[in-house]
Amino acid sequence: MSDRLRNFDEGIGIVTAVIVAFIVFSLGAVWYSISVHEIDETTFDTHRTTALHVADGGVREAMYQLSETTLNSEPFWTGSGTDAGGNCAVSTVTSEVGGVPKPLGQYWVQVTDSTPADLTDSRYFIEAWGWSRDTASRQRTMRKIEQEVDISSERGFVYALFAASGGIAAGNQKTIYGDVYSGNDITISNYTEIWANDAGFPGEGDLTTAGTLTIPGGSNLEVQGNIFVQDYMSDSANGSSYGGDVTVADGGAYFKKSTVVGKVGLGGDLDPTSNLTAGSLATGLPTLEHIAYEPLPGFDWADIVAVHGAAQINGGTGATGPVFEWTTWGQFDDWFKANRDSMFGWHHVTDAGSHTWKLSQGGSTEWSDDFMLVFDGNLTLEGGSSIGGAATAPVMLTFVADTVTSDFQFGKNLSSSDDLQYVVYSKGTVGASNLTKIYGVVYGEADNSANKLEVHFRPPPSDIGFTFPTTLRVMAQPLVWREVPDGVLPCPLP
Repeated sequence: MSDRLRNFDEGIGIVTAVIVAFIVFSLGAVWYSISVHEIDETTFDTHRTTALHVADGGVREAMYQLSETTLNSEPFWTGSGTDAGGNCAVSTVTSEVGGVPKPLGQYWVQVTDSTPADLTDSRYFIEAWGWSRDTASRQRTMRKIEQEVDISSERGFVYALFAASGGIAAGNQKTIYGDVYSGNDITISNYTEIWANDAGFPGEGDLTTAGTLTIPGGSNLEVQGNIFVQDYMSDSANGSSYGGDVTVADGGAYFKKSTVVGKVGLGGDLDPTSNLTAGSLATGLPTLEHIAYEPLPGFDWADIVAVHGAAQINGGTGATGPVFEWTTWGQFDDWFKANRDSMFGWHHVTDAGSHTWKLSQGGSTEWSDDFMLVFDGNLTLEGGSSIGGAATAPVMLTFVADTVTSDFQFGKNLSSSDDLQYVVYSKGTVGASNLTKIYGVVYGEADNSANKLEVHFRPPPSDIGFTFPTTLRVMAQPLVWREVPDGVLPCPLP
């Protein structure tokens, strides 16, 4: 080969190598640009999602603050306000990572009265701005949420199942149609379901505890409404299902394998070993929805006497109303046997012993009117009964365990229909020792049910004899929620 041809081939090789190198570097630059763009997009999406959760944290604070201020008849909380320099006084949300606080974002909230001209209308309009990571970040992202809420107050018997300082031990299956409250810890010892109430009656299937909520392994819990926990939630069950939101005000949570349809908001952290599927998750939130301790309502037999007339002592005559005082369970039992086909009246048994009342033993029991039994000892109620032909449904049956050492238990074969509605109240303990289905309310200082209890909430038409705390039960009922364009802040950012 001549030198000219050899030089030509070498030149072609160099040009080819340069072209290949150019293509390789060009493709590398393109892929680098795409990678950087994808990373930026992913980071941006992450920050946008975080900003939305942070803004929602501002909404929750507003709902809590509105409940507190309207509860105490103070001017309603108008929002975060401004600092000494006139800038928006933003709040910071953090989460601990390895024991070190890590900022998640900041939020600012504004609240206005939706209907200022109508003092009876308790609707408020919340605007919440959220930023990730903070308002001063060069690449900050901002989201805005609008939420309308209605602050409603309720008194009286508003729960299907209520336990005060003694808490709830949900043994061997409970099914509750309505809302459940515990002033102390709740332990689910077997399968428990809490559902929205029957059509036309209040109760969304919410579960609220001012203590902790524990679902050990081998147990299961299904809650159709929302869960509100004060201190900590531990769910070691293998497949719990929650149809609403889960909020733990002060602490964190552990979920072995749980599904939450709504939002999960934790004052603490989520255990990193958790297996949780949720609509959204926000941790390290400020204490927003503190669970107020609600004491057991009071009861005074003297109120019954004052309303219905002087008591007949041990069945004596001369009283002006169907009110009876019995010294022993035996005296009351004799009266019952003589009147079992037309039961009525208000009865007080001062016997401190224990009694098992078998409604169906020796014949059927029929109720001709509302009935109340107040007792100082312990009572187990068994058997079925019905209302008499002349009675107007529903007939209300009230059982009051009137001392802190008293115990009321549902015994064998106890069930009711909408015609017979129960008010069960115990200053001591209350529970079911056998399969029980009732319509009404169950209230006690503590629940110790050892067997299946099914309760369909029915608000009692009368609460004579009972007194409720002057502090009202306040609920911030969410109405319209929407994400909107960022809008203009009414104050400058710090």
